[in-house]
Amino acid sequence: MQDLRQEDFLQKSRQQLYLYREQLKEEVLYKQLLLERIDTITDRSQTAHLNFGNHWVKTLPAYCFVPLVQGDADHYGAIEIPQEASRILFTDRVAPFWNFCFEEVGNHQLWGICLPQQFFQALHLPEIEGMRLRPQQTCLCSILDLGPIGKFDSNYAQPALAYLHQKGYEQGGTMTAILLGRGFEQGQFVRPVELYIPLRLKP
Repeated sequence: MQDLRQEDFLQKSRQQLYLYREQLKEEVLYKQLLLERIDTITDRSQTAHLNFGNHWVKTLPAYCFVPLVQGDADHYGAIEIPQEASRILFTDRVAPFWNFCFEEVGNHQLWGICLPQQFFQALHLPEIEGMRLRPQQTCLCSILDLGPIGKFDSNYAQPALAYLHQKGYEQGGTMTAILLGRGFEQGQFVRPVELYIPLRLKP
């Protein structure tokens, strides 16, 4: 305040007020984004336990995928993530907006970080080394339990794939599964995932 009073008091005061206002606007916009994200997670958590084994169709928005490690069921390689990518993604500001997920590649799973493109853009994040943009897709969805560590069955997606073909669709892209959490439920260790299978009508 003493510096403000020394010279051009009114102009300096206006500048400080403007800067403070911009700071508040950024905080409000961030909190709105965070609220939107929390609402999505809350809505899913309220119905996830009711949807185990169910199937439905929805649009999966475009997302950014940052690969971390290749897995074969519950056997994993070494995690690899560039230092700069880690510095961006694992901050308190960005971490609430992404999920761990995997993409099915051949007979293996490529685990990584899934960040919806809308949040990537709204947070004004820089390009991340190794990041891949996945387009918006119409998908068959299901919620599955991968079970305790060591019980991840490579046939986890067969019921969903069978349902997809029964309905006259075919797989139209790479299967993705978002990890919804892991922990104990009624004395059992669970790892629920939401599975997305891009679909198209059979010709």
